[in-house]
Amino acid sequence: MTYSPIVLCLLFVFFYCTLFKHVVVSSRGQCLSDQQSLLLQFKDNLIFEPTESKSLVTWNQSSDCCTWEGISCEQGRVTGLKLSNESISGGINNNSTLFNLQYLQSLDLSYNLINSTIPSRIGNLKNLRFVVQNLTKLEELYLDSVHISTPGNEWGQAISSSLPNLRVLSLSECLLSGSIHQSLAKLQHLSVIELSHNNLSSPVPRSFGNFSNLTSLQLNGCNLHGTFPKEIFQVPTLRILSMSDNGLLDVDRLRSSNCLFSGPLPKSISKLTQLVHLGLSNNQFVGPISSFDMTKNLEQIDLSSNNLSGPISSAHLKGLLNLVSIDLRSNSFNGNIPSSLFTLPLLEEIDLSYNQFSGEVLEFPNPSSSMLDSIDLSSNKLQGTIPMSIFKLTELHSLSLSFNMFNGTIHLDTSLGFLQNLNLSHNQLVSIQEPSLYNIYNLRTLDLGFNQLDRKIPILPPNIYYVDLSSNSFTSSIPSESICNARNLQYLDLSNNSLTGIIPACMLATGTTFEVKLHNNNLSGPIPDLFPLSCRLRTLDLSGNLLTKITCTESIDHWPMIQIVDIASNNFSGELPGKCLTTWLTKMTDDSQPQLSHLFPISATSNPHFTFSQRNIQTMFTTGLRTRNLDSLYLYGLNLSNNLLSGQIPSSFGNMRQLESLDLSRNHLSGKIPESLSNLSFLGFLNLSYNQLHGRIPGGDAAAPDTSPKTPKANHSTSANNEIEWNLISAEIGFLVGFGTVLGPLVFWKRWRKWYFDRVEDIAFSILPQILLRKWLSWKMGTRKGVRVGGRIAS
Repeated sequence: MTYSPIVLCLLFVFFYCTLFKHVVVSSRGQCLSDQQSLLLQFKDNLIFEPTESKSLVTWNQSSDCCTWEGISCEQGRVTGLKLSNESISGGINNNSTLFNLQYLQSLDLSYNLINSTIPSRIGNLKNLRFVVQNLTKLEELYLDSVHISTPGNEWGQAISSSLPNLRVLSLSECLLSGSIHQSLAKLQHLSVIELSHNNLSSPVPRSFGNFSNLTSLQLNGCNLHGTFPKEIFQVPTLRILSMSDNGLLDVDRLRSSNCLFSGPLPKSISKLTQLVHLGLSNNQFVGPISSFDMTKNLEQIDLSSNNLSGPISSAHLKGLLNLVSIDLRSNSFNGNIPSSLFTLPLLEEIDLSYNQFSGEVLEFPNPSSSMLDSIDLSSNKLQGTIPMSIFKLTELHSLSLSFNMFNGTIHLDTSLGFLQNLNLSHNQLVSIQEPSLYNIYNLRTLDLGFNQLDRKIPILPPNIYYVDLSSNSFTSSIPSESICNARNLQYLDLSNNSLTGIIPACMLATGTTFEVKLHNNNLSGPIPDLFPLSCRLRTLDLSGNLLTKITCTESIDHWPMIQIVDIASNNFSGELPGKCLTTWLTKMTDDSQPQLSHLFPISATSNPHFTFSQRNIQTMFTTGLRTRNLDSLYLYGLNLSNNLLSGQIPSSFGNMRQLESLDLSRNHLSGKIPESLSNLSFLGFLNLSYNQLHGRIPGGDAAAPDTSPKTPKANHSTSANNEIEWNLISAEIGFLVGFGTVLGPLVFWKRWRKWYFDRVEDIAFSILPQILLRKWLSWKMGTRKGVRVGGRIAS
């Protein structure tokens, strides 16, 4: 009988694999005689209960020791010994043959009743990596529930001297006693320390705070006492800290901010009866918080910037008679705010902002005796009227209720004599009780923006320096006496209202104001020209009003700090204020004042597309130039198009050395184009069209002036760069026509399509190799009766 080569090959492979497997099993699985003898001697010297043993009872002379339960081998040598839960009692002494197993890498003697100390001969096991009962290479030591019964100075010194690379130290329920020896501080690689349920009866070593890799510290039920070291809370890698059932441990400050702790808050915190400061902000704790009824010494609670949720009830606050500050901002707490919070006798600061609290804030008793200094309930879902109790807090310095849904009237009481900061913006408040604001003499900042306040602008206190009443429904004129008497006013925003009348002459005469925003109102008349020599004005926004005139005199020369002037969308007409522009633009090139820039857009019907901020100026052009983000305060683009400006272009425009874009199109400008514009070496875009200008245009891309007298059209945004590119369109049309001439007959004319594909086949057959030709012919045979080859039909 003969076998095919394939069958013989398979038989050879099978025989080879069988032989190889036998060799491997022999080399790895057959126990060496000395190893078996050492194990049996080790067993004979152990005291254990055979009825409860699962591994030791299987060891005998007649079987291979590498097959015994709990034994791992490599090439016949014992490398692993797992004898956990074998009911071993007594101890292991230095004479044990265990320490002759030189190739042992892992040893597990956990959960037995061993009550001796760690034998010194364990250092002979140089290859040991894991002991679950190394030495210079050992990284993890698990001896939980092994009754070592050793004083702390002995086991501590033994471990620190022989296990320098230890990362995990787990000795819970080992009957250890005495203080933790300071030598453990040598183990700089330690990341896990578990010593729970030992009678340590000592303070927690301060040196534990030096373990820079510490992630878990568990010392539950160790009879610890003294003050818990605050240094441990500052270990940046710490993730688990468990100190429960240590009745005499004095933890008075628990601060672990910015540690990325996660999960629910440990309930054991409430058992820290001596806790004074609790700071766990900027972590990732979730879920509700437990009550603090056991920690009645608490003075500060800071759980801000976590993911905590659930309601805060009166039960959480019961007994916190020493609480001075509570900060729960930036979480997800919900429900009502308990009124008992405001009645805690020593409480000074409350910050519950950026949560989901809802419902009404109820009245609370005895506000006049409260110590509350600061209340921040902003960015919640609170509604209803603001309780009168809050306005009777005599010690209150700061109150922020912004970004809620409060409604009704603001009843500011005269008892708020210390109030300095008031922010009630972004609510639904409709009125202010007069003359309440004026009576708050120490008020410094006032923000009532984005409400529904109407009628008259309230009378302001004399010492105020920040006022924001924007986006309301005020319809009165600007109270000149009130605002002009505000000697320290630095910021005033009355924008987006329906204010009428003129701008008070004294309003811009102060030497302290930095920003004035009156845009989008119904103000009329001229802009007052009473700027003092000491004017510190940086921003003046009067756009979107009905102003008709600007007077430019010598005093305009003394705006040393002006950065933004926006008077767009008013009723200005006439010539460009060349004198003002000359003065300002000259300053722009003054090397002694490189920080200054000035924008003076004048528009009849539309905003000239400028958006400026003091930190970052962004000039947006609708004329095709790329948008630029500018860190400096030089003017890079000026767009005064679509206005009713008349007269000549001031030659001072040539001093704007950094200018890249200038658009004066669609105005009534006339005269000769200034030759000074040729000085603008960075100018990349110039549009002077739709004016009545003449003269030579400086080189580069420029739109020639249209000298025909055409009336500018409001909101007309097209320019030379927006015209249709006919050259490009004609090229595209030509391509489409040519492509359609070829493709159209192929799609709609069958005879043309057949002729075309026959020609393609002839060309392909003359180029392709013969082997591809044969494949092509065989495929075509199955698709039609005849195949064209070299111009003939083959069947």
